[in-house]
Amino acid sequence: MLKLRKRSLLLIFPVFLSFLFSCEEPPTGIGIDFKLPDQRLDVRYSDTNTVIGLVYTMDSIRADEPSYSLLGSKNDPVFGTANAAFITQLVLSDRFEPGNNARADSIILFLLKKDLYGDENAQMNLSVWHSFNTIYLDSAYYSNFNALDSLGPELIGSVDYLAGDSIIKVSLDTAFGNWLISDEDALVSQAAFQNHFKGLYIKSENISGGNGGITLIDVLSSQSGMVLYYGNSEQDSLGFVFEMNNQAARVAIFNHDYTTADESTKIQYLNDDIQDTVIYVQGMSGVYTKLSLPFLDVWKDSMPMAVNLAEFILELDDTSSFAIEDYPPPNLYDLVVKTEDGAFTLPIDAQLGEDYSGGKLDSGFVHFRVTIQIQDYLEGKNDQTDFYLFVRSQQTVPQRSIFKSPINSKNLQFRLTYTKMKE
Repeated sequence: MLKLRKRSLLLIFPVFLSFLFSCEEPPTGIGIDFKLPDQRLDVRYSDTNTVIGLVYTMDSIRADEPSYSLLGSKNDPVFGTANAAFITQLVLSDRFEPGNNARADSIILFLLKKDLYGDENAQMNLSVWHSFNTIYLDSAYYSNFNALDSLGPELIGSVDYLAGDSIIKVSLDTAFGNWLISDEDALVSQAAFQNHFKGLYIKSENISGGNGGITLIDVLSSQSGMVLYYGNSEQDSLGFVFEMNNQAARVAIFNHDYTTADESTKIQYLNDDIQDTVIYVQGMSGVYTKLSLPFLDVWKDSMPMAVNLAEFILELDDTSSFAIEDYPPPNLYDLVVKTEDGAFTLPIDAQLGEDYSGGKLDSGFVHFRVTIQIQDYLEGKNDQTDFYLFVRSQQTVPQRSIFKSPINSKNLQFRLTYTKMKE
C-alpha cells in the first residue's frame, strides 16, 4: 500500500506543476480583491496600570512525601531564621528473620546530600528521635505538623557534621536497635513493622554561629537508610537494611523566625498591608506576595476589546548589599489566583505550558502571562483581580528572592496590549 501511494504522488506531481506554470494571467481567486476596512485595527498598549504588592507569611503548605527532604537551619539578615526537619517511616528491605538470641551491635542512619543552600563549612548538629506518631502514606500532612508531642523521652542519636558533607552518618543507640528486633512477629511484613515502629524525627541545628545551611537530602537514594549490624546464636557479623523509599511516609516540617533578622535589613512590612520598596518570596512555606490590580475594573468600560497580551514583569532587586552568590534566588516561581473557597489555583494561561505562561528567572527578570485570565475577567467570567506570587516547589526549595516593588511602576509592571473592537 505504501509503494502504491508513493507512485500515485509521483504521477500527480508533474501534472500539478504543469497546471501551475501554464497560467499566463494572475489568478483572480477568492481573497485577491479583499479590502481592509477604512479603519485599521485599533491595537493599543498600556504599562501604567496600578499594581499593589503586599507581603504575607504562610501558615503551612502540603508537605507529605516530598521527593527530597530538607534538613538544617539557615540564618538570613533579611528573612531571619529558617528551620527544616522531617519525620519519616522506614520500611523493611526484605523479610527479616534476625534469628535466635539476636542482639544489636550497632545501628547507623545514613543521609545522602543532594544539594546545599548555605555555607558548606557551617558546623551543624543533627539529632534523631524515636517518633511514636503514626503517619500514613495515603494521608495529607502539612508543614506545621507537630511532631514534638509524640517523641521518645531521649535522643537516640546525635552527630556534629559540616553542612557541605556529602553524606551524614549518625550512630543510633544500640538499645533502640535491640528494641527494633525484639518482636520477631513485627518483622514479617511491612504492615506489621510499621505498626511496631512508627518512624524517626530528624532535625539539624546550626551550631557555628554563622549563616548555617539547609541540606537537600536524597531520601529515595539507596545510599540513604538505616543499617542494623547484629549477631545471633549462629553468626556474629550480620546486617540488615531499613529503607527510605517511596513506600515510606514522610512529612517535611518547616518553621521561620523573622524576629532574628538584622534590624536594619529585616522585612519592614509583614502581614500589615503596607507596601514597601521591595517585595519578598521564600520557599519552605515562608513568605509570599499578593499583587493586586485595584483598578482593573475600569477596563470593562473599554469593552468590547480583545486582550492580545497581559503580563506581569518582575525584576530582582539589585540594590541589596547581600551578594547573590551568598543568597542565590530560586529559578522558578508560580503566580496563582484564589478560588471562591479560598484555595490557590493556577491561572487559565498555565494550561498552555510554562514556556507560554512564564515563571522562570532569566537575567534578573521573571515574566508571567495572564492574557486569558484577564480576558475572562473583562468578560465577567471571573472576579479575580488579585494574584499571588510564590516560590515554586515549596517542599524542596529553601531559597528566597527580593524583587523590586510596584511603588515605582518601572520596576514591577503589569503590561496590557489589546485590540479595541467595534460594537
